[in-house]
Amino acid sequence: MKDVLVYEDFMGSVHFSADDEVFFGKIEGIEDLVSFEGKSVKEIKNSFEEAVEDYIQICQENGKELEKSYKGSFNVRMPGELKIAPNCSAVFPHRYARSGCAPGETPSSVAGLR
Repeated sequence: MKDVLVYEDFMGSVHFSADDEVFFGKIEGIEDLVSFEGKSVKEIKNSFEEAVEDYIQICQENGKELEKSYKGSFNVRMPGELKIAPNCSAVFPHRYARSGCAPGETPSSVAGLR
């Protein structure tokens, strides 16, 4: 399921209000609050594109630097023992609910599979 709209390098979130029977969202990854809404999928897409165009125009008119939605990836290298600790918590939640694996333990060694 895709609940994100993309237009001109901007990303917009999409939500639905059952009470109001309307789709709504905002441009994500910028400091300003720019929202949009529509009663159908077509309306929400058009509203999002109009909101992006309005945001670009307002920034240009006011000499404000144009922000773009964040995108891309953030990669972090970490030692193997840090990768293992969450696995113990996932495989043995009652035993390692808070701490992860003890030093030198892996899910396999805890289960006696070493």
